Amino acid sequence: MINNLQLKILIALFVVFAASSGCGKKDVPVVDTQISPVKVAVTSSFMPTAQLLAADFTTNTGIAVELTGGSNQELTNLISEDGGFDVFMASDAEHPRSLVEQGRAQADGFIVYAYGIPALYSKAWKVNWTAAQYLISGQFASLGVPNPDSNSYGKAGIALLGNIDVYESLQSKIVITENEQATLDQIKTRQIDSGFVAYSSLSDRSKRWAWCLKSYTIQ
Repeated sequence: MINNLQLKILIALFVVFAASSGCGKKDVPVVDTQISPVKVAVTSSFMPTAQLLAADFTTNTGIAVELTGGSNQELTNLISEDGGFDVFMASDAEHPRSLVEQGRAQADGFIVYAYGIPALYSKAWKVNWTAAQYLISGQFASLGVPNPDSNSYGKAGIALLGNIDVYESLQSKIVITENEQATLDQIKTRQIDSGFVAYSSLSDRSKRWAWCLKSYTIQ
């Protein structure tokens, strides 16, 4: 387990690399085998970006990074049970804060490394409407919503439905999913028509069929 000073440096490096235009280098990192790998728990929706950051981190430091993915709640439970992680990169502030309150994470290591942006995504609907127009139209059979009781993207989705006054009319079409990644997977496999996902998890091609909900940015 790395010490407090190393943890602060590590988090700072991740943040710097996230803002760096050099993110995602193709060079194979040279790993210093004398240093233990940094173990990072990372929410599934951020995994593609975390993999790029980890590669950059290893390239710049020689320290290997081991990533473990899952939902915020799954990772929180895992850390609560047996720890073993140096960093938790969640998609909200709520779950890491709960670990601090439990004494399972360091309060002075708590930092907001990014702001999540929800998106409404559909592979079946390609008309250039806004998210509100699409939802008001009701021209879809199913709408994936990550469990709003535990997921910030689901909460944002429900808030949007309420703000445009379509929640009641669309209730029969709502499919509650485990998390934003599960919503995305079900849309990709056409199990559901559309849903609320993390904008960062979409490829450039997929973003053509997504509506970025910047007004509902998640911390």
